[in-house]
Amino acid sequence: RGLAARSTWRFGIGRMTWRGEIVAGLLCGLFAALWIATALGLPYLGDYAPGSGFLPLWLGVCLLVLSAIYVVTSLRAPAAAALTGHWRKVVAVTLGLIVCVAVIEKLGFVVAVSAYLLFLLRAVEKESWRTSLGVSIGTVAILFGLFRLWLQVPLPKGPWGF
Repeated sequence: RGLAARSTWRFGIGRMTWRGEIVAGLLCGLFAALWIATALGLPYLGDYAPGSGFLPLWLGVCLLVLSAIYVVTSLRAPAAAALTGHWRKVVAVTLGLIVCVAVIEKLGFVVAVSAYLLFLLRAVEKESWRTSLGVSIGTVAILFGLFRLWLQVPLPKGPWGF
């Protein structure tokens, strides 16, 4: 067998083959059910507004429905072929994120996240410089505008003041 055949995660019980995506969908569904059970213990309505259990309950319901849809579509679809070399991307993305988190206080949110997105798009996904720069700068501008300017959430500032 080749590498692709060995790296596909699945195991069989009887006639059913449990693939990774089915197990992941079922685990998300189990998490959603536990989330809903916890949310049902909170007050659903307050005096003049929804209570503290309103949002968690409906988020849990949405997650449960999406998990069920995911499991059903995974059962209907043929097993996905394993991607060879996929682990290199996972390592690159993980290491890039670790570096981004490590330098965000010194360089600031704008520079650190822009550099991380640029790395993801240019080095990992092999996008063009034009696309990589446009998406990186655009995404950081939107995030900065949303969190810092509109919601007034303090973001790490670098030596340049942003």
